[in-house]
Amino acid sequence: MNASLHRDNRKRDTVFGEFKNINNLHIPDGYPIKPTFFHHNGKYTSQIDYFLFDERIIQQSNPNVKIAMRHPTNTSDHTLVTANMALKVKRCSLRPVKIYTRPNWRKCDKSSYKSTIESSLDNTSGEKKFSGTVESRIQKLELTLHKAAKISQASKEAKSAHRNWIDKTNKNQDADQEKLALKNKKRHLRQLQRQAHASKKEKFINEIMQASEKDSKTFHKLIKQQRSNHSSNTDVLYIGNEKFEGESILKAWTIHFEKLGTPNHDKNIFDLERFHLAKLQNDIIFENQHSKKEIKQATPEEVKSAIKNLSTGKTSDENGICSEHYKYAVDELSEEIASIINDIFSDLDVPKNLKNGLLTPVLKKKKDKTVPGNYRGIVVTSIFSKIFESIVKGRLEYELLPSQNPLQRGFTEGASSLFAAFITTETILIYRLLQNIIRTCCTGCRKGI
Repeated sequence: MNASLHRDNRKRDTVFGEFKNINNLHIPDGYPIKPTFFHHNGKYTSQIDYFLFDERIIQQSNPNVKIAMRHPTNTSDHTLVTANMALKVKRCSLRPVKIYTRPNWRKCDKSSYKSTIESSLDNTSGEKKFSGTVESRIQKLELTLHKAAKISQASKEAKSAHRNWIDKTNKNQDADQEKLALKNKKRHLRQLQRQAHASKKEKFINEIMQASEKDSKTFHKLIKQQRSNHSSNTDVLYIGNEKFEGESILKAWTIHFEKLGTPNHDKNIFDLERFHLAKLQNDIIFENQHSKKEIKQATPEEVKSAIKNLSTGKTSDENGICSEHYKYAVDELSEEIASIINDIFSDLDVPKNLKNGLLTPVLKKKKDKTVPGNYRGIVVTSIFSKIFESIVKGRLEYELLPSQNPLQRGFTEGASSLFAAFITTETILIYRLLQNIIRTCCTGCRKGI
């Protein structure tokens, strides 16, 4: 409403003051009196941005409000107003959380990254660069990757800062010229921001118009994107008749996914016969595994091929490692990774840290977001486990593909489930044309949709 508490008695200022008094809101003692709004013509300023508090909060937290000086890159008409206060926050978890910063790989010095990893591996003696169990060796390897990424990014930033320093030492301008240049640059920045926003909007509209003429599917997809409500977060979850809200939502997710991962041996809910059969099959496989031929050792070439197949630009795993950590030092890391994987083959045991992951609930389309069962659990697994799985998958395909049913379409490379859907649809149409009865059986449709 562009109103101020520190100005003459204009009508909107009076209305704002009445609103403050009616709602029992106050400003703390020592509140700064400085302009927060600056007119673009440079002549008019006023203080119209405020933090208002309940009197109880002022007594308990003693908020400290500051009005910042205008920053040179701030193209807004308003400056920054901050409020600092002491709050008592209940800790939800006693487990310490390690926060990893994802490297900006475009700004990293790749040669410095590779040389740091190479020197770290060369400093260790023996065939195994990292000693200890498989799990500890993977942890040491990931710590080396983090260290190398930090050094390479700092190296790139230092070089850039040095270049900027050299450039600025060659320039000697007075304050008036700098002020004029700053004004022109800010004006140009505003202009570019408006152009970028208009260009983005125009491009989106053009996509809709072109799609409406050529591709109706894309047209409706873009229209739906424009109209859809992207908010899929929820403030409340229900598990049965129990309600969870606020911070207790995390507890609700824990209960839900623990229940999904824990077998229920109630014969009315769980298929006990199938469970015992599956357990028997696993026991037979375990008893016979030592009679199988020896597992072929993993080679650095297999590791390099698996790393090159990793997708880039994806989210980091729970240890802050992304595929770029491996891809930008594939030659330096391949031998050590092959050695760790060979230890896994020798022990016939996958370490626990390769089985962990970050689980994110994703709401299914058009479902009630207060019901945990309407979410898919999407898990981000360890990047090292993806390398291991890629090597194992490449070996198993030669064994599994000859015995796979030729009619299977799902989970088959180069064959989509849409092929089976097309055959089913055409068959139904033929039987409908012949006026004959056809019976179809679909399994797992409710959870698959």
